Amino acid sequence: MRKLICISLFVVLLIHISKHSTEAIGNRNYYDVLGVDSKATDREIKKAFRKLALKYHPDKNPAFEDKFREIAEGKKNILHSIASKLENQDLVFFYYCVFYSL
Repeated sequence: MRKLICISLFVVLLIHISKHSTEAIGNRNYYDVLGVDSKATDREIKKAFRKLALKYHPDKNPAFEDKFREIAEGKKNILHSIASKLENQDLVFFYYCVFYSL
């Protein structure tokens, strides 16, 4: 009975992960907004954000306030999607260990 429950949870988790991993971040391609590759590391993303944030900061140039918001939103969404993928991988590993320990 416990094995059946674990298998069910594992299948639900895999469906959840596959559903969310194929979703787009939104209508915008935030990687293009930040000018980084889709395989960029979090360090490269943060570096690109800092560079663009200095260039388009509203205190330096008030006309670029919307551009600055878009850059900040891009950084937040990309890093959130990376963190979600890592969290999902941890959950899969956890359920894999539980399933095979029974």
